[in-house]
Amino acid sequence: MNISLTLVAGEHARRFQDIGPRAYSGVVIDYEKCLNKIVYYDALPFDLVELVSEGLDPNQQYLNHLMFSPYACPVDADTPKKLTHDPSLSFDDMKKQFSRERRSICSIFKGYDDTACFMGEDMVWDSQMIKKPVLVNLSRRSGKLIQDIPPLRQIVEKHSVPTQKKRRQKVVSTANTYNLSPEEVVMLSNPHLYPHPYLLNKAGWVSIPRLKTAELIAN
Repeated sequence: MNISLTLVAGEHARRFQDIGPRAYSGVVIDYEKCLNKIVYYDALPFDLVELVSEGLDPNQQYLNHLMFSPYACPVDADTPKKLTHDPSLSFDDMKKQFSRERRSICSIFKGYDDTACFMGEDMVWDSQMIKKPVLVNLSRRSGKLIQDIPPLRQIVEKHSVPTQKKRRQKVVSTANTYNLSPEEVVMLSNPHLYPHPYLLNKAGWVSIPRLKTAELIAN
């Protein structure tokens, strides 16, 4: 997933100049260095911060606020171009690293999805978005729902079935179980493609056993 970069110029620059350094519950965030520059910015959802803070020491409010404070800096050569989702990075790991560095976890784990540890073991299949259709409007062009529009055939066909016998049997078995073609099973294993609503609908909106990335490469 590409990280959004915000150009702070014109009206945005004037607004920043009016705001100046802004305090986040006692933690000062200096926005001056970001004026008229392309900016990398990261912050945790406030409702998530409130939820997590309930289990922290109330006598350490400043440190709690510092740990969750937003992070902003001008883009440079070291700015990550992609956002890494790593659910194996636990919140306890983040707290331990914060205790050593005493700076925002958004700064420490720059380029990482800070909320990944709260989303389950699988960033895609644990998402509530695949449990049922989430877009209910009809296409103005075809008059169909999104789950009734199949993916392009040429994209599906790019996902060739493994030639190694054991892997191939695994794919075919999964395809037969979930009313999919073998190529569609491989497509659902592609870590760069979000599960297509048409394929999820065919499979009954359930989590599909996927090939590991190493198996896809070996393909």
